Amino acid sequence: MNKGPWTAEEDKILMDYVKKNGPRDWSSIQSNGLLPRTGKSCRLRWVNKLRPNLKSGCKFTLEEERAVIDMQARFGNKWARIATFLEGRTDNDVKIFWSTRQKRLARLLQTPLPVRSQRRQKNSPVSSQVPDSDDVLLQNLNSPSIEFIKFTECYVNGKKLDYI
Repeated sequence: MNKGPWTAEEDKILMDYVKKNGPRDWSSIQSNGLLPRTGKSCRLRWVNKLRPNLKSGCKFTLEEERAVIDMQARFGNKWARIATFLEGRTDNDVKIFWSTRQKRLARLLQTPLPVRSQRRQKNSPVSSQVPDSDDVLLQNLNSPSIEFIKFTECYVNGKKLDYI
């Protein structure tokens, strides 16, 4: 049983098998002596690397991003289930997208705001030169690479918080 990296020759044998028999009955690949790999290994190789419609390595479209955000809110971290709704995306693609997005969002929210040297006053000539910290925060939060979900309820330690 081969457990190492896949070779180009093994990939070709697997692709020829799927072309002839379709993407099913993975265990027969091993039982017929075509490859020294388990059926599970063959299926995963096909699904995650060899499928013709894979988009791995491609940036998610805005529609895909919105779909992942919506489905993650509904299904939680069920990446395989979410991936079934996204043509050409694997569960790992979706998981990596979500993880990267969460890290980027956390980094953005932890970015310190610039310290204001003067207090802004209405009709002050300084007011147009020194940005309000709220303006800076809004500029950062409106980054096109970050999309936010509007929450209607928030719970902390099982207690519902009211929004202001």
